[in-house]
Amino acid sequence: MLRKLVLNSTVINTVIVLNCAVIFLLLFSGIPYTINKTLVWFDYLFNIFFLIEIIIKLSVYGHSYFKSVSNIIDVFLISAIIISFFVGDYQNVYGLYVLRLIRVIKCVKLFEI
Repeated sequence: MLRKLVLNSTVINTVIVLNCAVIFLLLFSGIPYTINKTLVWFDYLFNIFFLIEIIIKLSVYGHSYFKSVSNIIDVFLISAIIISFFVGDYQNVYGLYVLRLIRVIKCVKLFEI
């Protein structure tokens, strides 16, 4: 079932848009601590989902997954952010979020008529 979700572009695009909204909200310094903490946990969950997406797509597509430059960038960014979870330096990866927002471009298919 998870495999079907990850291979469904509509689901992935929706998760990307939601994650972008969370990232956007995290950039505001005036957010109350409890809301900020909740947003950070949502961001953790999104990143774990993206890691699972990469793992499943690698198992399905194999090495051909790396033919797309955007997939290579996704693997690099998600790997760097997941590593930062364990290093405890999560707050210093906000610069990577700018690059992650590029994933929104993939959502253009949602708005095509």
